[in-house]
Amino acid sequence: MSTLTSQTLQLVAWYLTVAEFVVMLYALLLNPRHAANRGAAALFMVIMLNTLSIGLLLDPTPVYRIGLPLYVATTTTVVAGLLIVTVMLIKFEWLPVGLGTGVGRVWWLVYALGVLPVVLTLADLVFGTRLWYTPPADYAGGYVPIGEAASGAIAGFLRAPITYVLGLLPILLLIYVLARNKKASAVTRRFAWLLLSVELVALVLTSTLRGSVLSPLAALIASALYTAVFASAAFQQMISERRAQAGRVQTRLTVLLLVIALPLFVGLIAVLLSRADVAIQQKTDEQLATANRSVAANTTTWLNLNLAALNELVMQPQIIGMDAAQQKPILEAMAAAYPQMYLVSTTDPQGMNVARNDAGKLTDYSDRAWYKGAIGGAPLTLQSLIGRTTGRPALVASVPIWRESGEIIGVGMFASELTDVAQQVQLSTVGEAGFSYVVDADDLVVAYPQTMPAGLGEVDSSVPITPLGDLSDYPPVKALRSGSRGRIEFTDKAGRQWQAYVDEMEAGWGVVVQQPSDDFLSALRGLQQVALLFIVGGALLLLIMTVLTVRQALTPVGMLTETATAIAGGDLERTAPVESEDEFGVLGRAFNRMTGRLRDLIGGLEQRVADRTADLEQRSAYLQASAEVGRAVVSILDVDALTTQVVELIRERFGLYYVGLFLTDPAREWAVLRAGTGEAGRAMLARGHRVQLGQGMVGWSVTHAQARVALQAEADAVRVVTPELPETRSEAALPLRSRGQVLGALTVQSVEAEAFDPDAVAVLQTMADQVAVALDNARLFAESQSALEATQAAYGQLTSQAWQELLRAQPDIGFRRDKQGLAPVGPKIAGVDGAGPGPAATATPIKVRGQVIGVIDARKPEAAGDWTAEEAEVMETLADQLGVALEGARLFREARRHAAHEEAVRRVTDEMRRGLDMESILQTTVAELGRVLGVPRAYVRLGTAVKHKPDDPGSGQ
Repeated sequence: MSTLTSQTLQLVAWYLTVAEFVVMLYALLLNPRHAANRGAAALFMVIMLNTLSIGLLLDPTPVYRIGLPLYVATTTTVVAGLLIVTVMLIKFEWLPVGLGTGVGRVWWLVYALGVLPVVLTLADLVFGTRLWYTPPADYAGGYVPIGEAASGAIAGFLRAPITYVLGLLPILLLIYVLARNKKASAVTRRFAWLLLSVELVALVLTSTLRGSVLSPLAALIASALYTAVFASAAFQQMISERRAQAGRVQTRLTVLLLVIALPLFVGLIAVLLSRADVAIQQKTDEQLATANRSVAANTTTWLNLNLAALNELVMQPQIIGMDAAQQKPILEAMAAAYPQMYLVSTTDPQGMNVARNDAGKLTDYSDRAWYKGAIGGAPLTLQSLIGRTTGRPALVASVPIWRESGEIIGVGMFASELTDVAQQVQLSTVGEAGFSYVVDADDLVVAYPQTMPAGLGEVDSSVPITPLGDLSDYPPVKALRSGSRGRIEFTDKAGRQWQAYVDEMEAGWGVVVQQPSDDFLSALRGLQQVALLFIVGGALLLLIMTVLTVRQALTPVGMLTETATAIAGGDLERTAPVESEDEFGVLGRAFNRMTGRLRDLIGGLEQRVADRTADLEQRSAYLQASAEVGRAVVSILDVDALTTQVVELIRERFGLYYVGLFLTDPAREWAVLRAGTGEAGRAMLARGHRVQLGQGMVGWSVTHAQARVALQAEADAVRVVTPELPETRSEAALPLRSRGQVLGALTVQSVEAEAFDPDAVAVLQTMADQVAVALDNARLFAESQSALEATQAAYGQLTSQAWQELLRAQPDIGFRRDKQGLAPVGPKIAGVDGAGPGPAATATPIKVRGQVIGVIDARKPEAAGDWTAEEAEVMETLADQLGVALEGARLFREARRHAAHEEAVRRVTDEMRRGLDMESILQTTVAELGRVLGVPRAYVRLGTAVKHKPDDPGSGQ
């Protein structure tokens, strides 16, 4: 993956992480009491952590050590979260109330599969169990597929159920809701289509886009789609279900604005700091590389110049001639031309000086490596050593002296103090505490800055940056010798972190430029401090401005609320202040107009209440009058008394001038006055006042069976003026209707014009109908009473005749009970034991339907006193019950007699029908008549004249 692509994807991941964090907080704080909001917030948190892990994996710094386990822990957890939140949004009733039920156990398994990767990843990090999280052995950063990073002992058993089963269940659920669940609402179906679309798009993206670049890109696109679509569905569901939100509007709005703005603000600064970190790191790397290349170039140039001079020297004929006298001037001339060379000399094949530029004695150099290398034929030999001439660290360069025949006849060399070398190659410090140096092929320091950074020895006493210091064990030199080139990081023995740039020159020399990480990070820390102050200050400013802005925006609402509360408490003079020309200003003016109308409404309300009260009082009087008339018509059955009381009640309760009641005559030609109030009523009754049907208001009302109202009496066309009522100004005639017939009319008159409104007329008509029904009922009652009396009289007469016949047949029916017991009585009931009636005797008649059929004669001993009222009442009750029982017995006896008679007739008839000839029929008839009637003789004879025999008992009668 290219650096540009990695940085671009990383920036996308950072911005997406911040956006998902904002959405998570927004969903949670919008309504934390609802399970759907909490579930959606948890899902967004897991998606956010997964997106963060992808961004960390794309970071070039070593933070990948955090990103990879976070990516492994959250990738599969997102799958379970998508299933749970999909059910919450689409079929919330499928979620169990508790986890102990059968369905609850299934959901417990889903929750466990979602949390298990997180637990296993933590266990693998802490204990090294490698059950789930298994990073590649040579992993050095970058995106890794989940199958490679989660390939532990049990990963193979878990990834398939989580990835495929839990991953496909939301798609199957959404397809079921859309295809089979007909009861799903339109909102639910819209959510289902939306979620199904994003599930399928994410599935296609993650399945088709593979590779180090495309896989992170597909994961980021899927994360963005999941966040956007599920957030939209959760918010729309909350709006559609009208979930209640608690708290003050100002507080909620302030918190939500801060939740949206503050993370974006902090995230933007964090991304800028991250980019600044990368930029500073890149700049530091460039500085180190530039310094390294500069030192290498300077060193190479110095060496090339000096070595070119040395090579030119050994090619001089004077030098090749190996004559000391001839060589010395040339050596002195070269030392003068190159002041850094404190020694320029030649040696013979045995290593002894031939000539030298100084006045020193000739020295045997046969033991020196530079001599051995050159005499051995090496075209160039460089050696760092302690000079025998100066006793100080020096650099010696040697080349062989060749004869034209190709024979080595000696060695030419020059020596330069290392301080001069460092000065010549222009070594210097880097930053505040960084420096550069050059090591030879033996890892000995051959060049270093003349002025080392202050306190370097105090920081790391193990750094032997001294002439000919051995750096073979120093981390950057070791890295150089192990083949590393470019930027490296290391920590010295004192614990200080360094960044170095290493490179190798010709002849095995190495150039190292190193700088403390603190030196490089100081700028970043300064930027971080500034950013922190900016974040704190910006957050405070954002908080203050948000609070002030929301408060300023909602102040009109608060004032409107206070005004509405005051008005609700009764202060109708309050008005809402209008301080802006926006929607709140329009609302304030509308509220003030409403308040003004309310004041006008309430101002006239008292009058309306008074009018309504008067109207209600009048209605109450009407209803009371109607109730009294109703009681009267129910309790009175006499027509004259009923009509008289009704007109008086109506006049009194309605405060009328006159009330009259007319009834039609039997011929239905006239309406005759039957009752009237006051002197006028009595006068008209005395003269027999009547109105012909069809004339006047009363006649018109009877004829048309409708009420006629004259609000202005003199203006009515059919009204007939009555001289007894000169003060009438308004009049109403109301028909008396009962059972589809008009029995008459009720006239009501007032001394006030327009006295009869529709309500009064309706109540009066109701009373008129009640009176009509009562009059009709009274008539029917009188007729039924007369019929009943006639029936009772006829039935009583029949009962009396029946008892008279019974008593004539048995004149002495009766029983007595005394001390001797129960015995029948004789003809004389009174005067038992010869004693006449006394104070202790009572006689109670026995009646049947008003007819006395007997008497109960009871006597008490004289010592018992007189009969009490209770005892007399008991006797009367017994007498009544006895009469009922005797009548029942008589009727039963009569019925039996009639039944026996019918049975006898039937038998005789049956016997007669058995005969086949006339004689047998006559014989049978005579025989049966004698048997049934119990007579000694009976005969039947055919003929028109009947003659009795002398012995016939009926002869002569």
